[in-house]
Amino acid sequence: ECVVHAFEPLPRNAERFRANIEANAFSSVCLFPHAVGERDGDTVFNIFNDGDFLTSGGSVMPRRQKAPAMSYPVRLVSIDRHVRDAGFARVALIKIDVEGAEVPALRGMSNLLDRDGPDLLLEVLDGADGIQLTSFLSAKGYRFFRINEKSGALNAVESLVGTGAPDDFNRLVTRKTVEELRDRFAIEVT
Repeated sequence: ECVVHAFEPLPRNAERFRANIEANAFSSVCLFPHAVGERDGDTVFNIFNDGDFLTSGGSVMPRRQKAPAMSYPVRLVSIDRHVRDAGFARVALIKIDVEGAEVPALRGMSNLLDRDGPDLLLEVLDGADGIQLTSFLSAKGYRFFRINEKSGALNAVESLVGTGAPDDFNRLVTRKTVEELRDRFAIEVT
């Protein structure tokens, strides 16, 4: 049986998430109104648009080129601590879309990555972050695949540095080989 623990610090998005959980009667999905990071604590969540979009572009990380439209305090949790406290025997998959805070989020789950080696669905927006992420995850034995947004195919890549194109943000990060991915999923893997 699968259990999903989701983290969403933006109240409006969390409300939508809760409504979807209820509308679909998902009994194995738990939503936590927190941001994820390297350690537990309190931080500031920044929203960089006027709030009229489904996606906020919000992050616990400041943006060099733009001041936030609004900021508010949020609870920050490390996934290592959360998984330990929840008593999970194994974690198989983690989806990460944290708008530039990938490195601290991954550092906060370093023990889990070592213990379980879960697959990661990861959005990477910035080239500098991609370099740091590549170094951190390569050291843990991970391989990188670009997800083709049109076909769903996986293409092996050497690093998590993207082109910056809107269809080039998402990656599968895994310890599985190309052959294991082909056997497991009915998609093209190169």
